[in-house]
Amino acid sequence: MGAKYITPTKENPVFTGQNMYTGEFIPSAYKGWEVKNDKQWIIGDTMALSFTDAIEQIHEYIKENHEYNPPNTKFQIEMIDGSVNKYGDPIRVPVYKISMRQAKRFKLI
Repeated sequence: MGAKYITPTKENPVFTGQNMYTGEFIPSAYKGWEVKNDKQWIIGDTMALSFTDAIEQIHEYIKENHEYNPPNTKFQIEMIDGSVNKYGDPIRVPVYKISMRQAKRFKLI
């Protein structure tokens, strides 16, 4: 039996995607991630294991759900590599943003 969570590292980061209008994290088939240290144990949803896959996943999510999101909705992908701040919280690095307006302009929807 494998590990219950993925532990992100600098060599193998994880990517999360979020609908910034609703706060919903974009689901996927991957295991959740965990960052565990002497101050915190934090878990979250993994959207992808590579930047390219993360962009593809978020574009698919937008295509499948565009009728439920208003034009001002924005989406964000963040990378987590296991680094933590002084409080032990994982550092989330924003790596990609797209709005519904941009998705329409780029003909994703």
